[in-house]
Amino acid sequence: MLEKCTLIRALLRGGLGLMAAALVACAPAGDSASLNNDGSVAISLTDNPGDFAQYTVTVSDLTLTHANGAVVHTIAQPVAVDFAQYVQMSEFLATLPVPNGRYTQASMTLDYTKAHIQVENGAGKPVTMTAAQIVDKNGNELSSLTVDVQLDGPSALTIAPGLLHHLHLDFDLAATNKVTLDSANVPTLVTVEPLLIAEVNPQQLKEHRVRGLLENVDVANQSFTLEMRPFMAALAKIKHIKRDRDDKKLFGDITVVTNNKTTFNINDTDVVNADGLVELAKLAHPARVVVKGLPKFNPFRFEASAVVAVTVEQNLVHDVIEGTVIKRVGDDLTVRGEAEDHDGDMFLGHDFTVKLGNSTTVTAWHKNIAATKADISVGQHLHVAGTLDATHQTLNATKVHMQATWVAGTQVSYVAPILTLKLARIDGVNIAAFDFTGANKSTSAAVTGAAYTINMGNLVISSGAAGAPLRVTGMPVAFGVADTYAFNALVAVELQNTPVTEEIQWKTAATNNIGVSADHTTLTTIVTADDKFSLTQSGIAIATPATAPAIIAAMTAPVIFSLQQPGNTAIYHDFAAFMTDLTARLTDGGKVQSVRAIGSYDASNQKLSAQSLRVVLAAAPKITK
Repeated sequence: MLEKCTLIRALLRGGLGLMAAALVACAPAGDSASLNNDGSVAISLTDNPGDFAQYTVTVSDLTLTHANGAVVHTIAQPVAVDFAQYVQMSEFLATLPVPNGRYTQASMTLDYTKAHIQVENGAGKPVTMTAAQIVDKNGNELSSLTVDVQLDGPSALTIAPGLLHHLHLDFDLAATNKVTLDSANVPTLVTVEPLLIAEVNPQQLKEHRVRGLLENVDVANQSFTLEMRPFMAALAKIKHIKRDRDDKKLFGDITVVTNNKTTFNINDTDVVNADGLVELAKLAHPARVVVKGLPKFNPFRFEASAVVAVTVEQNLVHDVIEGTVIKRVGDDLTVRGEAEDHDGDMFLGHDFTVKLGNSTTVTAWHKNIAATKADISVGQHLHVAGTLDATHQTLNATKVHMQATWVAGTQVSYVAPILTLKLARIDGVNIAAFDFTGANKSTSAAVTGAAYTINMGNLVISSGAAGAPLRVTGMPVAFGVADTYAFNALVAVELQNTPVTEEIQWKTAATNNIGVSADHTTLTTIVTADDKFSLTQSGIAIATPATAPAIIAAMTAPVIFSLQQPGNTAIYHDFAAFMTDLTARLTDGGKVQSVRAIGSYDASNQKLSAQSLRVVLAAAPKITK
């Protein structure tokens, strides 16, 4: 029985970029020595890029099972999570108590009764799936399910005084969901068979976000504290915030550290860095705060890169839309994103119409002067305040704040300072969804995703070969003005050295879709024109060879290899053992449906050294005697 505990700090980390927690060890009653030397572990849940525009389900429970059989529940109440939005970032979840010791299993329970799932069709347009189109492996309409992962080998988790571990849980949407398409390439069915993979102390971290209510500000120590309110469900119903603040904190507190590079926007006004914390301290309580940054460990802290804050009273008089402009016709914008009305009700995964007027005020975080509505172009990320109509689909804008936008694609050419990319996504939205009509000057070439021109300014990138993947953050130029370039860069990230994902989905499951070498060191595949084969880096498609690369095991840890088959999923950290099991399953009649490997890619030798490998098989045929 536990009587004395410190706190567990949890965060949702995404890729399903997503649920993570820093679990602080608790000691049994009377064990004061342990309490003075607490250990901690960060638990994170992530996802990889996929075909889902939205995947909102309710996480009703997230547990850790202790070696002694005790089950620790790490979320205080069910929360609705859109896993699709966490491909590029993660999110802090809660602060809850947890005992020390060794944990053998992590489990996540998902409630699909109010699921909102949208799958992108071939044109990049989201198609909403009905409840009847979301089924389990037996074809039954889903209500809820629990997915487990064993914590052993390199994924062993022991919480002990003075130690910090980071447990990373990968809830892979691509592996978990099989999308059935009709002859017109329109999604008609989503079959869910969840796969959860654990990794301890991951070496790569995505950007994280934390949302909550401002508790206090410490200007001298460049920090502030939030009462955490994760996800949309936890932040909704703002009319109840004052009442809730008198109740028990369901998600706990987190301290945020700032530095001279942290940007601040307070009540829709940009504040210079030196005054950011001073102005934050002046806000009337309660105030809602959204922070982006990175977690740091030893000691644990969250370092902010950007802070956005608004008083609840200001929120109460506005409806809000946040998202990305995918089309503009005159003063009507089509914005793909999410809306929140002044009562705190959320409307997710829609294309909204935003109407600009002569009285609409426009600001841009990168400018010291006010912008105008003419500055808003296709691809721009916006935070819009105004009034939603009765359908909650159209908003008459009173205030528009233009925020930094990111674009990602492969290099077509680079003649400094102009970089031309073949875009894959803007702000995470499939490039096929964008209509650039009218973005360019009438005398200039049309803006296209296939040859998107970027003014790199003083930024310098390596010359790079055509096809090299990049991600650039900045702002589109004003609508109707694009000439020699369509976008002004602020930050550029070259991705050619990041892990490559090799993914194959066979049209027909078959035993001979793959081959295992005699020494169990190499996995080969046979891919035809009817099968789906891709190589991607950070979600960006790169050139694919005529033959799928052979897959071998990476030489450095951590490595994880999984076999997923109805009723029998196995996780390995030894490649030979994985290949032995795979061979046995194939011998028993198992048919391979898909393969997904992530690791370093040697294009010259056509080999991918996998840190992670997943093979999905159909059920083996029943043998009758």
